[in-house]
Amino acid sequence: MLVVFGGWGLIPATLISSASVAAPSAALVPMVVGLLMQGSNLGQVVGPVAVGGVIDRFGWPSAAGIVVIAALCAAICAAALRRSFPHT
Repeated sequence: MLVVFGGWGLIPATLISSASVAAPSAALVPMVVGLLMQGSNLGQVVGPVAVGGVIDRFGWPSAAGIVVIAALCAAICAAALRRSFPHT
């Protein structure tokens, strides 16, 4: 069980620890952390409702569509952020 559940919390911890790198200045680090937490909480509220609605309407196989759409949105956002913050 530890292998399966050992990764919980890893992504939020990584995002919060990298907030100082993503923030344009040290004064904006708390704002970046706040935006990360808002996005995380919004996903935890909207995600299950969206998936449940799609499953209710179209059946269980359609849940994969939501996952694919979310993955595409994440990839597009990551590509946009990569261009905005060039690696130094």
